[in-house]
Amino acid sequence: MENITAGQEHFHHFFTQTADGKFYVVIGGMNASVMEVQGLEHIRRGEVELKVTPQMLAETRAWEAGRLQRALFAQAAVQQCPPGAPVLDGRMNKDEWPAVTRIGDWASFGMQYNADRLFLGWTVEKRGAFTNGGDDFRRYFKTGAAVDVQLGTRADADPDRKGPEAGDIRILVTRAKGKPVAVLYRPIAPDSPKSDRWETSTPAGGTTAFDQIRVLDGAVIAVQEDGDRYSVEAAIPLKDLALTPAPGRVLKMDWGVLTTDDGFVTRSRAYWSNLMATGVADEPTEARLQPHLWGHVRFPAPRKEPGGSDVLQPKSNDASEDRLLEELE
Repeated sequence: MENITAGQEHFHHFFTQTADGKFYVVIGGMNASVMEVQGLEHIRRGEVELKVTPQMLAETRAWEAGRLQRALFAQAAVQQCPPGAPVLDGRMNKDEWPAVTRIGDWASFGMQYNADRLFLGWTVEKRGAFTNGGDDFRRYFKTGAAVDVQLGTRADADPDRKGPEAGDIRILVTRAKGKPVAVLYRPIAPDSPKSDRWETSTPAGGTTAFDQIRVLDGAVIAVQEDGDRYSVEAAIPLKDLALTPAPGRVLKMDWGVLTTDDGFVTRSRAYWSNLMATGVADEPTEARLQPHLWGHVRFPAPRKEPGGSDVLQPKSNDASEDRLLEELE
């Protein structure tokens, strides 16, 4: 049932047993899907009273977040970001992107940097077209396909922080009105004008606010589509991100893919590290940054091998980063 989903907010679902003893589920938000459920014929109905309180729900969410955080620590999700400057042609050539991580067998991502720019690249297969029909750049994460990176730019920030701090950002890249665009989200940005502030609220998800959301006019983006596969490459000025890569530095980071089937509504989202970031029915939740559930990005330090060839080897001169590297190993 991996490729079967009930969608979100399917209010008229139905479960039944027909006269021949078979079990069926009818579900769907914008559609009606009929699924046969096998194996239930051996189960007998019991009676028990369950009481679920708001406190229990809150404790369950905290438990699930803690479980995931422990799992992330155990698997040490680390994305390498070596020095380099790939050709931006939208093709994500393997020889130009030496270090990639993956989501399943359908998405991959790479990072590089030079003195001026951060380079980002995604390849996505069999997840629909890379298009976004939104007319509000602040809400592109709700109105179609996109790819994004969530990054903590400060090495001295608490790696276990549950909410965003100054320096935590999100970079969302999409194609709207036929043109590629990159949007920067900064939850904490006291230096930004009030006109850049934006927030969203729902009864279920609470409020998520950003001090600044703006289009990155200096970004260079290339997109290539080939059948059911697309690749996106972007070069973002480091000065726009307040990011200073340093050899051996380790920062919190995650990346993800948002998909669409009609080009106007985001139907699913998946992230490399934060496995809880899946729902698409609550805007504040989808906008929120959760650094404690991110993985890490490491900036390898170049060194010289005997004989003079250049290789990349992680090395840190910062004591706190050394300790974090040891824990990740």
